[in-house]
Amino acid sequence: MKELQGKIFQLLMTVLLLAGSLNAQTVTWEATNGPLGGTVKAIAVNSAGTVFIGTRSGIFRSPDNGGNWENLDNGFFSSFLTCFAVNDSDHIFVGTTNVGIFRSKDGGNSWQVINSGLDKRDIRSIDIKPDGELIIGVNNGGVFRSQDNGDSWTPSNNMLSDLRINATVVNTNGDLYAGSVLTGIYRFAVTDTVWSEVNAGLNSLRITSLEVNSGGDVFAGTTAGIYKRSAGDTAWVELKNSTISLGFITSVYPDENDDLFATTLAGVFQYDTLAGVWNDLNNGITNLRTWGITAGSTGDLFVISDAGVYRSGDHGANWIYQVNGLIISRVVSLVNLPDGTLLAATETNGVSRSVDDGENWSMSNTGMTKLSLKAMIVDSSGTVFVGVSGLNGVFRSTDQGNTWTIKQNVFSGSNVSAFAVTASRVYAAHSSGVSYSDDGGDTWQALPESGLTNTNIRGLVVNAAGVLFAGTWNGGVFRVAETDTAWSEVNNGLSKLLVSTLDINKSGDIFAATSGGGVFRSADNGDNWIEVNQGIPTLFIQALTISDFGYIFAGGFGNAAYSTDNGDSWIEINDGLSGVNIKTIDAKADGQVFAGSLGNGVYRTSITITAIENKPGHLPNAFTLHQNYPNPFNPSTTIRFNLPVDGAVKLSVYNIRGQLVKTLLNGFQSAGVQQAVWDGSNQFGQQVASGVYFYHLSAKRFSATKRMILTR
Repeated sequence: MKELQGKIFQLLMTVLLLAGSLNAQTVTWEATNGPLGGTVKAIAVNSAGTVFIGTRSGIFRSPDNGGNWENLDNGFFSSFLTCFAVNDSDHIFVGTTNVGIFRSKDGGNSWQVINSGLDKRDIRSIDIKPDGELIIGVNNGGVFRSQDNGDSWTPSNNMLSDLRINATVVNTNGDLYAGSVLTGIYRFAVTDTVWSEVNAGLNSLRITSLEVNSGGDVFAGTTAGIYKRSAGDTAWVELKNSTISLGFITSVYPDENDDLFATTLAGVFQYDTLAGVWNDLNNGITNLRTWGITAGSTGDLFVISDAGVYRSGDHGANWIYQVNGLIISRVVSLVNLPDGTLLAATETNGVSRSVDDGENWSMSNTGMTKLSLKAMIVDSSGTVFVGVSGLNGVFRSTDQGNTWTIKQNVFSGSNVSAFAVTASRVYAAHSSGVSYSDDGGDTWQALPESGLTNTNIRGLVVNAAGVLFAGTWNGGVFRVAETDTAWSEVNNGLSKLLVSTLDINKSGDIFAATSGGGVFRSADNGDNWIEVNQGIPTLFIQALTISDFGYIFAGGFGNAAYSTDNGDSWIEINDGLSGVNIKTIDAKADGQVFAGSLGNGVYRTSITITAIENKPGHLPNAFTLHQNYPNPFNPSTTIRFNLPVDGAVKLSVYNIRGQLVKTLLNGFQSAGVQQAVWDGSNQFGQQVASGVYFYHLSAKRFSATKRMILTR
């Protein structure tokens, strides 16, 4: 009995030691340098020429005419910043969609909430009268005024029949105009005591923008064009021409010379008053979903868009993309390609790519006609597929994401939201169900719709037998085999049906990430599910991936974790993720892990891989030399490589002249993911100087070389 107890004790100690070694890992996330850009919906310039922009990730400021942007970590969070205004004292006012209005008296360094008197907090517009009175438009709240610099607010809604106000403006006579969401424009003249409708001449009553020029003309942007009303007019006059339809107007801007500009969902336009026509000004603008335009202190024009900020020094003839430091992209999917390229699909600005593990990013949208992405995957041939919001088809790339071609009108539904691939087939989930292609995306066939009672599909996986699983939002998991004529609901044990995504391991175990229930696992083809949440830091999981080396990674808002034991237990890795909303995770075979966020770009970390990667079923299927990490480095760096078979291996470091610096490995290595550490010394143990070095791996018929940088 004592002998048995001793063995049990030894076993327990071994387990504890292993767990301790795992928990002893110092895992810290760091922000990569992109992807740059993202949606900006508000802009203002103060008297010093400092440019302020409002994003879903807070306020950014540029003191150098848009050349560089800094995030004003101002301590408040909003679902979106909607509007700015700057008064004669350079006090800055900013409106938000859910927390009201803020004010800064020190150039944006600090902010104060100024909501006294406001019963609604969805601020859509801010205007400042010549006497300093503040006017704001509030969705579902109407119009409010402040005569004490925003310290208190008073409603001004007498006879205002629609309180869903999108825009406000005061003309040179002091008359106040308010544009509503659905019922047109209201006016409160200086001599009036009540609001009155002024909709004569308007063909669209959904008002998006109101502005006034120096002559007192009022311009109204709508969802179907721009209208003008001058002093003495009794009706609005549409500013249009037969060759260009502006469509949805996002803002109207008369500059100091009364030149009229408009931003739309199809780019930027300027009105030629003499010819009575609109001319497009989109040279250099790569994302035509534009939201606003204003002039800087030097006369340069700034346009804000779903891509970020553009600046023009020639009155809009040409635009320069200026997003240095503006990392606000909402990343919905990450894919690591076999050649080491990292692709990031974003919610509003297409695909960005990095060939150096996130050190540098570049947009890669050549051939893309829509940039609002929802999903991305790479198949066994290296073809990348991207799902797009509002498109009944897909984009695909056969050259590592450099260029894209479109395949559209291939589904009965649109909004491709998830993919799954096998060796010969790609599946795509859309608003009408799931379709598949056996020829690389050239043609598509629809799977049966019967039984799939929820088509809000967030995740797809397919097992080795060809059985497909669809994870849905508020419908749980559905299953269909290749020979089935209908889907089956498989939710036994799945206590939360809000499925964020699915993944499957090499043994066929299926994992479902849910919102509110954490992670569930099924080992019997979806028939039964069990919770696997021991140690997981949150039950609201948005991201889930199973790496090539068998670790499972999960992420949510400000949280991430990984499991080395098939989900039985989880280890938190939250350091560096405070306030970061993780949407997607992907891991490289060398242990580098990348997390795409909603609003803060891509983060990365590195995990020390234990023996799980070299177990049967987890061996690499090809020779690979990975980029060293960290890089640049000081004092040491780790070089990892994949060996599909046992054999002799040589790993050496060379300087930029091609001279041997040090041989790190030279002998037999077992198949698996292996690594070596270079401490920056030469073969005599002396530390070498800063600079560029190369490491070369040779194994059997494989050889590869990569570049690294040592900084002292």
